[in-house]
Amino acid sequence: MARSVGLLVVLSVATAVARPPLLRTNVGPCRLKIPLAIEAGFEHGEGHTLSDIELDAFSGELREDLLLRCSKGAVVVRFPIAVGGRVGTALDELRGAARLSVDTRVARWLRLAVHGGVRGALRPEWPDVYQPILDAALEPTGGLLTTGRFGYLDVEAGLRAEFRLNRRLSLGLSATYERHDTQDDPAYDEVFSPNHLTPSDRHAAEGAVALSGRSGDYRHHTALSARWVDYARLFARDAVTGATHATSVLPANPLEENWVFGASTRHSYYSRAMRLRVVGSLGYDFVYDDFQGYRTRHELTASVGFRIRPVRGLALEVTPRLRYVRHSSDGYGAGPGHPSLEDGGDVRTRFSVGGVAELSWNPLKRALSPFLRFAWDFSDTNYPDYAAWEHPRAAPYDVDFDWDRLSVLVGFRTEL
Repeated sequence: MARSVGLLVVLSVATAVARPPLLRTNVGPCRLKIPLAIEAGFEHGEGHTLSDIELDAFSGELREDLLLRCSKGAVVVRFPIAVGGRVGTALDELRGAARLSVDTRVARWLRLAVHGGVRGALRPEWPDVYQPILDAALEPTGGLLTTGRFGYLDVEAGLRAEFRLNRRLSLGLSATYERHDTQDDPAYDEVFSPNHLTPSDRHAAEGAVALSGRSGDYRHHTALSARWVDYARLFARDAVTGATHATSVLPANPLEENWVFGASTRHSYYSRAMRLRVVGSLGYDFVYDDFQGYRTRHELTASVGFRIRPVRGLALEVTPRLRYVRHSSDGYGAGPGHPSLEDGGDVRTRFSVGGVAELSWNPLKRALSPFLRFAWDFSDTNYPDYAAWEHPRAAPYDVDFDWDRLSVLVGFRTEL
């Protein structure tokens, strides 16, 4: 297989106004703040994910984070809003998000919180690797049709209880509901095209328990969670073959339903003498496909990062990340239209290495400060690439599932 190696270079010369006190006032026992952030810039890039993409665009974002604290923190209300977008490229989008949370102290040992939010994006003409432009002989020309199916709308609501066990340790219980809706593509057909263009509409409910603590400059947070995901239109697949039996004659498989059991831990330490903060995290998810196990998999993530201020105004932050995914033995099988996995094994895997590194300089408070940010994402899978009319046998797809991406961001920010 010839791997596509992509380079994503993002150059942004931005004007940013970060968190100026647009409004700060006291109303009786309450304190109100409404900080505002504005950022705008120019992006240029090219890279490979599932297809090669060139990017030349203007982008921007407006953010506010209303904070209301009453009775010395007995009641805390937050209402952040963000609106942004990108224009001038094949990946134009308009995105937005809003979230309201209310946190109240019921007793010295108990805090209760409720939250709700909405976020979404309009992506009207993104290129679609699963809708190639064909010539008269039904062979891919290399061009792609555009679609709005990558646009989405998410709604969430939840509640949380935090029990203070002692001065340094607390136990949290939380429950969250989410609904995810995507825009339908006109070419989607639940019988004859039931997989690649299927809207990923779904409901999800999650419960979690977490233990958090502190000791001096050391912080830790460990959580266990269980999540149920119910897909509205995605059919479950047979083990090994991936067939859904969605035809005009045979009844289709039931809709997909997954359980996700997770465990995560995060630790941080700050050295005042070295002006150094170190943060490490480790996470594991087991995704269980309760039909025949085609989508059952294990996912492991790890990250170790640091932020250091060697001299006044200068900061360096580096956060590398690792991700490993291993499917069950029922996740893939060689056969007609299904070539063997690239490594000759019988289990699908993916290994990814990514991260972010940023160097910033802010010699004076409330001054315009430059920064330089690098981001990288290298990902490799043994899943065979799609080849037109070969894999899958009845589709004209030409898709490389490995990618290498690098981004560079240069900009300015200021805090008022």
